[in-house]
Amino acid sequence: MKIICPNCGSKMAIMRSLPVTNELRNFAAECTNFNCRAKGVFNLAFSHYIRPPESCFDEVISQYLSTLPSEDFERLKKQAQVKKQGELF
Repeated sequence: MKIICPNCGSKMAIMRSLPVTNELRNFAAECTNFNCRAKGVFNLAFSHYIRPPESCFDEVISQYLSTLPSEDFERLKKQAQVKKQGELF
């Protein structure tokens, strides 16, 4: 990751990286420009998923299936088995 000095536009060197939460991290950085040498703290934050982790899909599907009436659940289960068998050939 490249951090640019907001004062002079030179590259900054990361001195420390401090986790705040699982989604937020603070970086202490120092400008590499000898005539500037500004020091500052930068934040790196998680914004959002482009593709959620697989575990999220499993949870959503499990929650949905648990709300289905038993006959609908059995029908879906049979459809999934037929589809899976068809993929093997």
